[in-house]
Amino acid sequence: MKQENINMIRKLHFKWNILGAFPPTPPDGIPVVPVTGQWYRYVLWTGVWRTLASMSGLQDLRVELGIPHRGWRNLESHPDAATTLDPIMEVTAPSNFELVVPSVSYSNAALWETLPCRVVTADSRTRT
Repeated sequence: MKQENINMIRKLHFKWNILGAFPPTPPDGIPVVPVTGQWYRYVLWTGVWRTLASMSGLQDLRVELGIPHRGWRNLESHPDAATTLDPIMEVTAPSNFELVVPSVSYSNAALWETLPCRVVTADSRTRT
């Protein structure tokens, strides 16, 4: 799809079920082709957020992350937590940007406060 057509999208709501290990951190070493496993999850994670960031006409974005709770619970204490969420920081065009996550414990509040979106938990459906 041409970028000019992508830029015409004003509203996008979707659920993204992420399977496999989370967070999708880049493994050591150089990726091989075809990209598989951990590299694939990392390339997909960063690529989706980069694409959303490139959508200059996007005004209303809602992304619901379907992530196994075990992987999600470990995110806040993971050494690469900030790096994992960095690609989300690039998404600045939407005036209404909501990220629905499985849960937030706020053990690392700064991690969430810097995101350019409203963070909502899926289980409570309340603003956090």
